[in-house]
Amino acid sequence: MWHGFINRQSGRSGSLSKRLSRECAKHPNIEWHQTHSEQEQREQLQALVARGEQFFLVAGGDGTLHRALNAMQPTESRPLCLAPIPKGSGNDWCRSLKAPLNFSGALGLALSNPTQSIDFFKVTTDHYTALGLNSVGCGFDTQVLSYMQDNPQGRFKYWRSLLAMLKERKPVTLCFGDHQADRILLLIGKGRFAGSGMCLLPQAKLNNRTLSITEVAPLNNSELYRELPRLKTGGFISNPNVLHYQQPELHVEFDQPTALQIDGELYPPAKTLRVEVISDALRVPIYR
Repeated sequence: MWHGFINRQSGRSGSLSKRLSRECAKHPNIEWHQTHSEQEQREQLQALVARGEQFFLVAGGDGTLHRALNAMQPTESRPLCLAPIPKGSGNDWCRSLKAPLNFSGALGLALSNPTQSIDFFKVTTDHYTALGLNSVGCGFDTQVLSYMQDNPQGRFKYWRSLLAMLKERKPVTLCFGDHQADRILLLIGKGRFAGSGMCLLPQAKLNNRTLSITEVAPLNNSELYRELPRLKTGGFISNPNVLHYQQPELHVEFDQPTALQIDGELYPPAKTLRVEVISDALRVPIYR
């Protein structure tokens, strides 16, 4: 039995919930839940997991799916299946899964295809812990997200915010033991895409038990503008000021409290960051 969720508090939920209700009527193996707040959705997910349910469809963008994962808390001894129904503006995890970015395509494949196990990750700081599906980062991406929160702009708001913040970008100082490095971006994750479709972790793989990491050293304006088109393809990693590598875990300190984003959700500043892979606990439909 699949359990489907849509939070009517968000964006285009009204029309989508009607479409989903009609579609779900065709599939008796789906029980649909319409919630009216993030808290209600979290509580219902937690209750279903505690009851032993394993299969969940969640309509929403990266932030909604991030909150669903943290409500579900899958483990190796209690693996769960999460199928996204894209509805948000980012949908970077869906892109990383190669899932259709339309409602009918994503729902159809979720219900008809077999599932596969993929990795996710755990973030631990000096103040909090959280689970992540796609990526965690700091630097320019958090500065853009913070600007978006303060300046809602409707359509293309991410790209408008990115362009607005290019001139005001500030590096963060990473501390690896005795070694320090200034970076305008540190991104760690399992999904290839972040920032509304930019291929920022081009060598990331969903189920290799390894994190993909991108570090970008400070660039002057001409270098940065030259690399912007290559952010969509991942070609920017050939720049000598960019490091792109893989390892199973990352532990870094910051010279001062630094804001983080996890799956596009802003988190409070932290002085330390540890990211580790969790395997064999989450399944998703195979999209092909």
